[in-house]
Amino acid sequence: MIDRDLVREWLSISLEDLETAEFLLTKPHKKPLEFICYHCQQCAEKSVKGFLEMCGEDVPFSHDVGMLCERCAEIEPAFKALIDVCANLTHYASRLRYPNRVEVEEQDAVRAIAWAKEIYALAARLCEEKMCESE
Repeated sequence: MIDRDLVREWLSISLEDLETAEFLLTKPHKKPLEFICYHCQQCAEKSVKGFLEMCGEDVPFSHDVGMLCERCAEIEPAFKALIDVCANLTHYASRLRYPNRVEVEEQDAVRAIAWAKEIYALAARLCEEKMCESE
């Protein structure tokens, strides 16, 4: 049986990450671009994990959003178009929070937000549809 509350929690926390990234981008002075991209990666990761949960799949402990998206694409072909986008977000999971960070520019953060929005929107829509179907 699907735990709908757990699916909703995955998506709710995912949306909080997305909203945090969008808020941080509005800072008038030095924008924390690394943290914006990190929250975008987190949004994507939690979105696809929510979808996997909705489908009754085991949710792996992994930050590899590309791999997680591939698992989603095996269930729902609409995710195939997002595999590369998810893979691009994956390196923001840890490479921004430790020494020898990757360089991030504002355009990277803007693009990461757009990707996170797209991934979240697809996962949330499909989860909602699956919840409606199973009622």
